[in-house]
Amino acid sequence: MFDLIGDVHGHAEELAALLGTLGYQRQRNVFRHPERRAVFVGDLIDRGPAIREAVRLARDMVEAVAALAALGNHEINALALNTPDPDAPGEHLRRRTLVCFGHYWLADPTPVPLAANVACLDYSVARGGFLCAYRFDGEAALSRERFARTPTPSTGSAP
Repeated sequence: MFDLIGDVHGHAEELAALLGTLGYQRQRNVFRHPERRAVFVGDLIDRGPAIREAVRLARDMVEAVAALAALGNHEINALALNTPDPDAPGEHLRRRTLVCFGHYWLADPTPVPLAANVACLDYSVARGGFLCAYRFDGEAALSRERFARTPTPSTGSAP
């Protein structure tokens, strides 16, 4: 089954800690789990202190078939900011601005389902929150017991 992980935002150390919490072990420099695969659901990059390391960790897992990955809005923006616009010479697909809007909206210290079939994995590790995952086994109704998370940087403890 799968461990869904989102919004790492360049926090490689917290990602490694979360993978350890989920039971992944580093084997030949790649985190692996004997029964599960990680699914990175976007926003590996932007804002954090170790973006290259976070991407390398996830990429190594994907290449070793220990994970899957999807692009998030931060990856899409990075691509668009660096891709020339074929219809506007000298411009890029996304124009450069000084403002970047994100979805930093959950600060509750304990991740819980928002509804029977809705969970949020963005608890703003990039803003002093924490990184979390949901251990998904195909269930139709989500359970608070299936969340895993890193300690909150300010307290050093996880609930």
